[in-house]
Amino acid sequence: MKRCANPACQDRPFEDFNKFARSKDGYAPRCRDCTNEDRRRRHAKNPEPHRAEVKAYQRANPDKRAVWSKRWREKNPDYGKRHYTNNRAAYLQKAAEYKARLYSATVETVSYIEVCKRDRFTCYMCGVERPTSFHIDHLIPLSRDGEHSYKNVGFACAPCNLRKSWRLPNELPDSMAKAVRDMISALDDK
Repeated sequence: MKRCANPACQDRPFEDFNKFARSKDGYAPRCRDCTNEDRRRRHAKNPEPHRAEVKAYQRANPDKRAVWSKRWREKNPDYGKRHYTNNRAAYLQKAAEYKARLYSATVETVSYIEVCKRDRFTCYMCGVERPTSFHIDHLIPLSRDGEHSYKNVGFACAPCNLRKSWRLPNELPDSMAKAVRDMISALDDK
């Protein structure tokens, strides 16, 4: 048992203290709980220096950071999936903006939820309502100088969008081309 340097704390077992080579007994003067509480309090008062300190440490110790990250991912295997599921629209938005920037396209912040509501969750190509798998389609693909804006996106079921692929309206079969042209003209009227 060892007494913590914090007067409010009681005697604690040695396992509750960090190793500290410069002390006589080889353990830190304060228990882990008191040390962590003190860090939290200092961080809450002024978070910026703490963030800078953490970033500097991570840059200086990439191997330790990699080990820590791996250990954390092993303890929290579902975190990434949960975060993606809870923030899917934001992930899709960022991916679309990134892709648009790659093609040097005009980028407007497009809310996927707003596009779905605007198009009433109905595929603009085949008319299927609330398909189980859907995409937000660029009517004129980004790779063909289309822009990432409300005027160039539409709600489409996955099979239709995958069939359309990167083609322009004049390169599509007649039934699909008519649907794409109708959607473009409807959005231009708005």
